[in-house]
Amino acid sequence: MDIQTAIIFCMLLCSVPLSRGDDTFAKALSAMVSHLAGISNIEEELKNIIVRDDLVQIEETERAPPISTYANPMVTTTSGDVEGTTNEQAHAFYEIPYAEPPIGELRFQPPVPIQNPRAITARRNRGLQCHQPEIACVIPDNPLCQLITMDEDCLVLSVYSPISVNLTSDSSEQPSQQLPVLVYIHGGGFSYGRGTSSALDGSELAAVTNMVVVSINYRLGALGFLVHRQNGQPDIEGNQGLKDQQLALQWVQDNIENFGGDKNRVTIAGTSAGAQSVMFHTLSAVSKPLYNNAIQQSNPAVYPYQTPEESIEVTNMLLTALRCNESLTERECLMTAEPTGMSLRQFSIMARSFLTRDPMSMVEPYRPVIDGVEFTDQPLHLYRDGKWNSGKDMIVGVATEELHTIEYILPPALEYNKTIFAIANYYLFGVGTTDKVVQKYEESYAPNDGENWAKTFSIELSHLYFICPSRALARYASSTSTNSAKTYFYADDHPVLDGTCAARNQSTGDCYYSTHGSDVRYLFRSVNEPTSNDMLVEDQMSTYWGSFSRSGSPSNDLETPLGDFTDWPIYTDETNAAEELPRHARNLEIYAKFFPKLFEADELEPGEFLPNSPWENIMIKAPNSEVIKDYEEDICDFWDSVGYYMDPIPLPETTTKSTTRSTTTEGAVESTTSRAVTSFVSGHLSFMVALIIFVLRRNIV
Repeated sequence: MDIQTAIIFCMLLCSVPLSRGDDTFAKALSAMVSHLAGISNIEEELKNIIVRDDLVQIEETERAPPISTYANPMVTTTSGDVEGTTNEQAHAFYEIPYAEPPIGELRFQPPVPIQNPRAITARRNRGLQCHQPEIACVIPDNPLCQLITMDEDCLVLSVYSPISVNLTSDSSEQPSQQLPVLVYIHGGGFSYGRGTSSALDGSELAAVTNMVVVSINYRLGALGFLVHRQNGQPDIEGNQGLKDQQLALQWVQDNIENFGGDKNRVTIAGTSAGAQSVMFHTLSAVSKPLYNNAIQQSNPAVYPYQTPEESIEVTNMLLTALRCNESLTERECLMTAEPTGMSLRQFSIMARSFLTRDPMSMVEPYRPVIDGVEFTDQPLHLYRDGKWNSGKDMIVGVATEELHTIEYILPPALEYNKTIFAIANYYLFGVGTTDKVVQKYEESYAPNDGENWAKTFSIELSHLYFICPSRALARYASSTSTNSAKTYFYADDHPVLDGTCAARNQSTGDCYYSTHGSDVRYLFRSVNEPTSNDMLVEDQMSTYWGSFSRSGSPSNDLETPLGDFTDWPIYTDETNAAEELPRHARNLEIYAKFFPKLFEADELEPGEFLPNSPWENIMIKAPNSEVIKDYEEDICDFWDSVGYYMDPIPLPETTTKSTTRSTTTEGAVESTTSRAVTSFVSGHLSFMVALIIFVLRRNIV
């Protein structure tokens, strides 16, 4: 392949799949690589990359916003008197500031609550977002960049109350209702996204569940997660974005009753980086009194998080990219840097992280840090050791095909064979683990034609970055929960049309997948032109999420039922299930074993009187969900044993190994992997050198 194709291939291969799986990120990355290679017609190069915006900035739907037909409600808050709008579904209050603008001396600092309340008009959603590396802004003076409402003063939240809540134009009248509250934290790799997306409009969700819905903005990228230290200056400690979220949650505690919400029934939910954020709040003593239940949707729980000292390396990359001159100190340079330019420098940091074989920083260069005070260890270790807010109910879930569409992002001319598959794994793991991984996926997931391993690679990344570490997190949480708190697990299996696949195949056939973040549009009931099955899944998610927010149990407990859906079992092992069983029920089990005829049964099946069998979860699908047991048990046991995201757990001797389509011995796999590594070191060394030359020539590192 030529160098241009090689650059695009390797950057996509080694970065896009790593926990993001969204086409917007691929588009941004392709823009950067095209820029490096000196391509002038970037727009033409990007034309065939379909933006699906599942996670980075959720797709803006064509569905018209609700029309205001009522008087404008007024609510008194700590930010000031807020005027909203009432539509046919809910009272909506858009873009309420919850903090002082984080500008000037407040840049990189923890957020400050509103000091001088003022009258706020919150009738219109402008789509305000925090600074992020927008694709349109890659090209200098692009007028499209000017159309984006992006500002450093971006710490706002939106509130949606059911129309049944009695909100009037008199802000002194507090509503009598106290409804459950759902606070949603958007995803986007801690560098993209916004809570103001029209796809996150909570009007309909609030209406059908009779709960108050809140969505929030928080600082992203360097502005939200940078660490910096300089003698004579106070430290920039990182985690500013998480602190923004905490202040937003405190604002909810202080004000939500005036919107008809119950501050003692606040559920926090988020997808991807939003789920990572939720995870950190479940570990934080600061966040503990600010929420009651938690929902983690498609958390890339595989991530290791750096200490502040380790994250300084990314800061140094930024300082280099900003070209701080000798007349400015590092701190002066950071404090005076133009925010859009600072965000765009993230591309060069991603390139450097790729060259240093740091795939995690390639995808999330700015992310939370383990500060040693609020967060003292890696999240999975804290869950394992019970050092989390273990007395709160929690839902953890994934999509069944998180990254299965990565194969359609890879260049179509690329022959993605077993050797390339081994090279990609070598980049991640090195020689020893690569051998085991290649063998395992050849045994269980080798392509039918034996040649195109792109789909196998996509399946592997779904397992590695989402499904299996999320399963581990849920099992640790279940095993260490306290105060009768419950953990629930789900797998979203409802497919949606993947635009990249459809464009590649020039048809929609076989292009429906349950991919990373696809459940968000069903949660917020923002699917454009939904089918009958889409509406059934919307109703299921509204029912489960709404009842969980109401009672801590995902059930059919809505005031106005949307259907009679499958009972969702607790995610627990057999021992814990028995412990949770009421005493009289445990006695029934004992009696049944000794006196089976009294129960009109010849024998008692193991666990028959338990509330559910070990490790049962729900599979969300149309027309109704189903309960399954030991989801992805074999492959996740394998990844748990590898030790990539947790301390290794040896494979049980009884674990059944799938050997379908396997015709290769272990020795042969090792030989193939070794040849692949040799090919990587020799045949691809020239590519690595060429990439470095291109980067240096373009003067962006």
